[in-house]
Amino acid sequence: MSEEIVGARAEPKSPVEAPKTVGDVLEHVPFRITRRMRMLELRSYLRRYGSQVVPIFKSLFDERIEGFVTVADAALVTSKKDGRVVGEFARTHPILRGGEPLERAYRTLRDAGLPGAPVVDDDGRLMGVVTIHGIIRSLMVAGVGPRVASVNAVYSRLDEGTVMAVKPSTRVSKVWHRIVGGDAVGAVVVDHNGEVMGVVTVWDFIKTSRWFFGAVGGPRAIFGRAIARGESARVSVMRVRHLMSRGIPVATPDTPIVEVARFIVNTGIDLVPVVDKDGKVIGAVTIWDVARAWLEGAKEGRDDVRVLVPERIEEVEGGIVRKPLEEVVRARPVVHVTGMRARELAVADIPPVHVNDPISRIRKVFLRNRSSHVAVINDEGEVVGYISRRDLLYYVAERRDYWKVQKGRRLVLRERTLKGETSRILVDEGTAGDLMRTEYPEVGEDATVEEMAYHMVVSGTDFVVVRSRDGSLLGLVTRDRLVEAFAQRGRGATVGELMVPRDIATVNPLHSLTHVVRKMRSYGLDAVAVVDGGRVVGMVHEDSLSLRPIEETLRGEKLVVLTLVRKITPAGPRKARHVRVGTLTASDVADPPPTQLRRDADAREAARTLLELGVSALPVVDEEGRPIGIFSKMEVVKDLARAYMTATAKMPVKAPEAEKEEAVERT
Repeated sequence: MSEEIVGARAEPKSPVEAPKTVGDVLEHVPFRITRRMRMLELRSYLRRYGSQVVPIFKSLFDERIEGFVTVADAALVTSKKDGRVVGEFARTHPILRGGEPLERAYRTLRDAGLPGAPVVDDDGRLMGVVTIHGIIRSLMVAGVGPRVASVNAVYSRLDEGTVMAVKPSTRVSKVWHRIVGGDAVGAVVVDHNGEVMGVVTVWDFIKTSRWFFGAVGGPRAIFGRAIARGESARVSVMRVRHLMSRGIPVATPDTPIVEVARFIVNTGIDLVPVVDKDGKVIGAVTIWDVARAWLEGAKEGRDDVRVLVPERIEEVEGGIVRKPLEEVVRARPVVHVTGMRARELAVADIPPVHVNDPISRIRKVFLRNRSSHVAVINDEGEVVGYISRRDLLYYVAERRDYWKVQKGRRLVLRERTLKGETSRILVDEGTAGDLMRTEYPEVGEDATVEEMAYHMVVSGTDFVVVRSRDGSLLGLVTRDRLVEAFAQRGRGATVGELMVPRDIATVNPLHSLTHVVRKMRSYGLDAVAVVDGGRVVGMVHEDSLSLRPIEETLRGEKLVVLTLVRKITPAGPRKARHVRVGTLTASDVADPPPTQLRRDADAREAARTLLELGVSALPVVDEEGRPIGIFSKMEVVKDLARAYMTATAKMPVKAPEAEKEEAVERT
């Protein structure tokens, strides 16, 4: 079979009927809890599955529920010693019915200030859950447009109280009190110039436990108002800059609300900062603002201004109508910064693997082709999904038995043995069908570099699929291809502007490999620096880490003694011995950094260095060689994505003839 990508033309999607009732937007919760589960354990499930609302079952064998908890409830747990259980936080209102009209359900959730609620039938058995995110997503999929076109009509100003603007040195406890107490949806972190550095939402308190310590004291916090001093658990003095989510795009008042909605519902980040023409923060679009845009309309006293980027909507008398995308593109072409299109960057020679191929086979294809992605095909030769090295890494990370050490050897373990066995086949491999990605962003051949970067950030992938005007598959544009475009024609910036700070991007040599991957996944990093004694001693890269445990464990024999071995002598007592099994640490998998960068170095030159060295990131150090952060490929992609959200709304639109003239001049 040829090593080139193969696939059939995508069939046109059938029209989706607009949802009308709660039963049309139901979501499934992939795990079950009862009243006895500790809230601390629930936090780990929320980190893994990202559920907004979790029903509480009477028992694991009963479909009836007796309440629910939300993600904000889990954020009330502020100590690893906290023994409180789910039942102490259970809510009993509201619980919705499947036939309830969608708009009434929205108003119920809005009045309660909750992100969602469970849905039951007449016998009290769970049907699913409905969330604000799910409502908006379903409306967008069905092609239902918003009642307003621009951000200006619905965004929350700073003086309205639902959004805070805080400094990076603000104590986490101050932000936590207002967000968990229900007073604010989140906070926008701004520097001394009033420009956006990041955001903090309730999910930032869920994804890491580093922000709290100490024992719980005082009564349960009261929802719907600020938590008074002394009522809450004691929290740490961590600063906001250590907790906030970075790489968040910003909007302007004339940004299309559909662009902001697409980012929010796909990432789960409930806050997009809004800036004025000088780049200063004036408010934010929250998930509630997005819902209002679809289900209520403009806020009182707000104007719906004309949007400045091409969209499928147009203002007319009596409301908003949708226009064909092709007509809009012809009228107003998409502007861009680097001047490169998807057709110029698409890579067609993506190696294929079969849907039933095991991980060991996938690893060999990655190594033999030196590729960062593979296409998954079925028996008919049709592409059914894609796998990146990142997907492989996260799949292996969730199965920790891949990463264990026995007498200095790395093994793929399956610790199920029959009585009396001393060894067995240890490899319980997954297949391409288990870890392939079937949902991924697709763009047209005229998509800009910035637009593709935006879709990568929103969808959490490191590639986009490119299709021609007739729908045929052209190939993939990967993260590395965007970094190449940035290195050639990116904006002038320094490494210090794009780097990830040390507190987020470093681990110590004794941190477990599981901890390292969890940190990379939580912060969207493609590498971390291993720091010991104030010096960088190594780098753990996403690309190499995804293959190294498999490469070193599947090499050679697949049988090893790992179970308890009993030696019985005829005349003496029973003697037992066992082989100690430990976990891999950061120092086991770290590579020495080939070079280091300075804060004031040119970002484009640094991007070229990453590509030339074939690494995901490099450490950034000060004049004395002490680490201050890392510069990575993914941060370059995030910078391009921010340009898509801001520059396109501000730059004048160029005619196609002008773009052609510029291209000739560059040539």
